[in-house]
Amino acid sequence: MFFSILIWWVAVMLFYGYRFLVTRFYDVSLFELIYYTIMPLKGGNKGPFIKELPKTVSFAVAGIVIPVALHFCLLRSYLPDEVNRIMVFSAIMVILLDLAMAFVHLHVLRFWILNLKASDIYETYYADAKEVKPVFPEKKRNLIYIFLESMESCYSSKGGGKTEYIPELTALAMEGEDFSHEGEINGAYAPPGATFTTGAMVAHMAGISIDLQIRDKEEFLPGMVTIGDILEKEGYEQRFLLGSDVYFGGREPLIRQHGGYRVLDYKSAKKDGLIPEDYYLWWGFEDEKLFDFAKKELTDLSKGDKPFNLTLLTVDTHFLDGCRCRLCRDEFKEPYGNVLACSSRQVSRFVEWIKEQDFYENTTIVLAGDHPTMDSRFIKRAGLKDKERKSYVSFINAPLKAGPGKRDYTTLDLFPTTLTALGAKIPGHRLGLGVDLFSGEKTLLEQLGPKEFDAQFTRKSLFYRKFL
Repeated sequence: MFFSILIWWVAVMLFYGYRFLVTRFYDVSLFELIYYTIMPLKGGNKGPFIKELPKTVSFAVAGIVIPVALHFCLLRSYLPDEVNRIMVFSAIMVILLDLAMAFVHLHVLRFWILNLKASDIYETYYADAKEVKPVFPEKKRNLIYIFLESMESCYSSKGGGKTEYIPELTALAMEGEDFSHEGEINGAYAPPGATFTTGAMVAHMAGISIDLQIRDKEEFLPGMVTIGDILEKEGYEQRFLLGSDVYFGGREPLIRQHGGYRVLDYKSAKKDGLIPEDYYLWWGFEDEKLFDFAKKELTDLSKGDKPFNLTLLTVDTHFLDGCRCRLCRDEFKEPYGNVLACSSRQVSRFVEWIKEQDFYENTTIVLAGDHPTMDSRFIKRAGLKDKERKSYVSFINAPLKAGPGKRDYTTLDLFPTTLTALGAKIPGHRLGLGVDLFSGEKTLLEQLGPKEFDAQFTRKSLFYRKFL
């Protein structure tokens, strides 16, 4: 009896786990699940999972009550041994069904089939930044790069969405350069391996995608060259600000080893007395504080004699439902929609503050959603479609203009494009697997098409060992 109840409990909890996966994580990939078993989760936000705790307990209790009730009901018609066999058999069927549904949802078969053949995308298209040297102008421009957590262009009515959640960001995209047709806004597709924050940062900063061959938690792709590496050699003062624990998901070695950034995160903010020792909201501290700290950092940086790169990573718009701060309003039925709108206003106010500073004339601002959101409930309620979902992008105050016409591009292309937006000249217009969008050269997405592009980045690459 004990074994039959135990196996039924496992079946019920697997069903609950699958239900939580498909209802709360939009199109989560097997890649992401594997990656986060490799890299540290220290510093992650446990709040949404704590909210789910009552349901977890309910299913755990149901996983005991249901088989016990079933056991005694069956005893009326069958002998104890027969009951146990029926219980175990039925529980195994439920477990197999749970696993089969997860197997389909995670596209396990497609992942396995694609990995039977190695990708040659790096051998064919990779432009090594160790060999291709960007040439910077004599007077170097400053860079402010803002990773906007889970920000998509389709949150705008001019970016394919049905509702205008981000009017201020829409205006900034229309003002800046996002490589779109006139009257609409465009964005960047996130390739496989770049649909979560750490992977997205690698794509934006180095023009490559994370591969599951990565194993070392101390050395983060030492053979990779990022924008931080390049700007460090060019004499830039570099700082990275984020409102969460920098150690989460392998971000700390990525930032520390590639550019020598000075980091201000949740822990260092407490250590430096910027927030109280017991302060904790969402993932650490909210974006309102992040932008206030950034203003102080920029004021300090602007007094120096070096060009600077200030990179921010916002957090309020992280799933599930985002962080409702004191600045949020009740404009939409969906909580996440209100958080997006609040983020749009805060980013816009920060950009307007930058424009008022003396250093703005020689500064390029890049606003870029790190990856599409994983908040599946919001995606369904907002009626968004996969083909319309791109990361938000806007290059503001770049010293050059793009050619006419809408581009199909990915976050990989932001690596060389950002350098060009600083006035650098890139021989061949390519770095990593990215293409300088100001050049007019075709991107990999435009050359290969979405299906082949996706397949190439899902396969394992033998060339990738050079980065490890």
